Amino acid sequence: MAKYRRGLGKGKGSGWKNIISNDPHRHNLSRMGVKSAMFPKGQKIPTNVIKFIQQNPESVKKVLKNETKLDQIDFNDDAVEVVRTPKGMVRIFQDDNPEDPREWDNLGKMFFFHKRYNLGDSHPETSNQFDSWDDIKKYLIKEKGAAVILPVYMYDHSGLRVKVGNFHGLLPEGHAEFDSGMIGFAYVSKDQIKENYGKVGKAEIQRAEKVLRGEVETYDQYLSGDVWSFASYDNSGKEIESVGGYYGMDSAIEAGKETL
Repeated sequence: MAKYRRGLGKGKGSGWKNIISNDPHRHNLSRMGVKSAMFPKGQKIPTNVIKFIQQNPESVKKVLKNETKLDQIDFNDDAVEVVRTPKGMVRIFQDDNPEDPREWDNLGKMFFFHKRYNLGDSHPETSNQFDSWDDIKKYLIKEKGAAVILPVYMYDHSGLRVKVGNFHGLLPEGHAEFDSGMIGFAYVSKDQIKENYGKVGKAEIQRAEKVLRGEVETYDQYLSGDVWSFASYDNSGKEIESVGGYYGMDSAIEAGKETL
């Protein structure tokens, strides 16, 4: 008895590729774009299947290409990434109105100074109060009770980027010297560490530093436009969900897939 995938006649997925054949109808299939490699030698294609193929060549072609109703939709949008899955499609868009992560309930504070940009967290202090970055660091320790302090640098060239530590070795030649520089410190106070972790020990300080670095990375994604939304569709073309505010494209893609 010939073996073939259940539901084959319903045109589901790539079922036709699973038909195993060794009969004279192979050349007819190959005219429709079906490669011979799809049909290893061994068994014949059932007669009813052959008849269906001959009577519905265009439908068969669509099945072989894994086409669904989604392929008939003209998406007139600005999707920057399209991901197809067996269950549907996820379309990715840049989020043009993301929420500033510094408005979240953060563990740390960002104590920045810049002549043109209002960055980090708001504070009453001005750069004129200090003579050097070292003075600012001492001030944060003494006046703010900082237990973790990280130097933060900014790169300003066709957009903004920030990171812990300088950009040397990470940018095109000359950019690190002329387009980047230190803008301040990110810090976590002893009070915040104690409030969140119960005490201020070595392990708690290390934990706080890891979280603080993550906050700087998230802020960098916000400034650089690495915030995304997705719209997901099932194979019938129905929109399942549309959500924004994902920091990092991968997180938006994964979230979209989960809705399917």
